[in-house]
Amino acid sequence: MKIGRLLLATYLGTSPVFWFWNLPPRVVLLTKWLLILAGFAVIWLRAYQRRLLVLPVGLSGPNGFVLLVVSMAFGFFQSGAEAILETVADIVYPFLTIWTVFLYYRLGGDLVRLFKSSAIIFLPFAMLTVSAGVLGIPDWSVTYSGREVSIVTSGFTDKRTGWSNGTALFVPILLMGLATVQAHGQRLFYAISVLIFIGSQAVVGGRAGLLASLVAVFIWLAGRVRRWVYIVPLALVVLLLGTNESVLQLLRLNRVAAVSSLQDLDQLSSSRISRSIIAIGYVLQSPLQGYGFGSLPFTEFQDPSFVHNLWLKLWLQAGLFAPAALAAIVAHLFLKAVVAWRRVSSRAKWSARHEEILGATSVLVIGLIISMLEPNYLIGSFQTSVLWWTAAGAIVSWSSTYGRVVTDDIRKRSENHLRSYSSESICAGKKGVASMLS
Repeated sequence: MKIGRLLLATYLGTSPVFWFWNLPPRVVLLTKWLLILAGFAVIWLRAYQRRLLVLPVGLSGPNGFVLLVVSMAFGFFQSGAEAILETVADIVYPFLTIWTVFLYYRLGGDLVRLFKSSAIIFLPFAMLTVSAGVLGIPDWSVTYSGREVSIVTSGFTDKRTGWSNGTALFVPILLMGLATVQAHGQRLFYAISVLIFIGSQAVVGGRAGLLASLVAVFIWLAGRVRRWVYIVPLALVVLLLGTNESVLQLLRLNRVAAVSSLQDLDQLSSSRISRSIIAIGYVLQSPLQGYGFGSLPFTEFQDPSFVHNLWLKLWLQAGLFAPAALAAIVAHLFLKAVVAWRRVSSRAKWSARHEEILGATSVLVIGLIISMLEPNYLIGSFQTSVLWWTAAGAIVSWSSTYGRVVTDDIRKRSENHLRSYSSESICAGKKGVASMLS
């Protein structure tokens, strides 16, 4: 499974990277697709060879995929063939990721190691972004989709939101590593890495992703209120950044004090409020059927990405049933997290597996937050949200009765039972021999 883990970790670690140095973006995209498809193929073939090709049950399995596709039927009826194929592909990739992670775990793969490896692979890209913003080195730029983007304005993606949102999902992984390692040097490495990742978000000015990262830190600190060694340095960093005029200007937070009306608030939110109001007006005119995928027939906008909310955009495109089906799938994943937590808690009060489940669940939480602020997160932008679906696959794996944790637990119980049975047999034998001699 080393090859499969290497392929998956490399793709996950470069998922928010759309271009690099002077390489053409098409080359980077093709290379990444080859990585992920090869990783999927290796794991599925290995599972088939070992007769472990079993998919999850419930809404995280084929039933969830079918439900989501059927829920978009009204939108498909009003769309062209190209738009339908793109939408179905946007659904296939996430579920294929969940199932591949599930099979990887059944084959004995270490999901925590996969997560940590991907974060370490992404670390140099975050460091380069921070260096470009602070030192001006490197000053790379590229023409992407017909416009000029630079490492300072967009990281290694085409937009600052894409970079910041993709980076945010790595923060809970680093915090999970910080909580599970023992050596002080390793803890320092993970702590500094968290600051570098958040710093790269601040450089490009992606506020939604930065907010998600801070939520992840808050979740991680929620159970560690007594560990001032973490809280005090974090509070100092937040205080320094919050009082720095250049940082406030970069994040456009210096205009908060000037907000006196809904129009000012709308400008602060990059017109998200006014766009949502316009979209809600059209949704109410056709709440069940929507208006189809692809170009929309409105005078104010035709591009669905005009609406900076995934759930509202799905409702606008395919009607009420599409966001309802996706919400059911997301709720199913959170219920799986609860099942995994209770299963581990039945064996230990607190362990490294608790930290791992907490980290994966934090990825789900912050991804859900970002989906309410961005139009293509979770569904529609696989590269920047693949880590979210990988975390979903990990939750499903840890909670499943097919999982390796349960198998190991049963094996250990069997071994303990055999030892106990052997001890009892030996004692009985000794007593029998003693009675015979007497």
